[in-house]
Amino acid sequence: MIDPSPFIRLRFKDGGREPPFLDCWGLYRHIVLEARGVALAEHAGVTQPLAQARMLGAERECGEWIEIASGEEQPCDLVLMKGMVGKGRATAMRPLHVGTVIGLGRMIDIEESNGVMVRMFRDLPTASANPTVKHRVLGIYRPQALA
Repeated sequence: MIDPSPFIRLRFKDGGREPPFLDCWGLYRHIVLEARGVALAEHAGVTQPLAQARMLGAERECGEWIEIASGEEQPCDLVLMKGMVGKGRATAMRPLHVGTVIGLGRMIDIEESNGVMVRMFRDLPTASANPTVKHRVLGIYRPQALA
């Protein structure tokens, strides 16, 4: 289990890779480094959410990420989520956002509109009152560096 409290005061910034200003990938990297001592790729210059999602997709296809079955996730696994992209008729739901598993069906993530949040990413009997992103989850992944 990862204690989310040290991360709650961090601030969102597109392309942010160093605390206190992070985007979702920056927060994931920061937590993995703090909790497990593993430095993941910075992906400097890849700041747009769609570009980050494409990059993670390419890394998954190259075997750098292991897909994790629901219920088998561990702290520091990555929650890949979809989000709204585009305007008008071109709007679509695509891979757009990541969160970090902290334990017990909960994750921590950061978004420009909400800041840092702890939310549920899957159903648990005791968690019905917590905010959830389960409808946005595309998969749970573990970087090979943590396997």
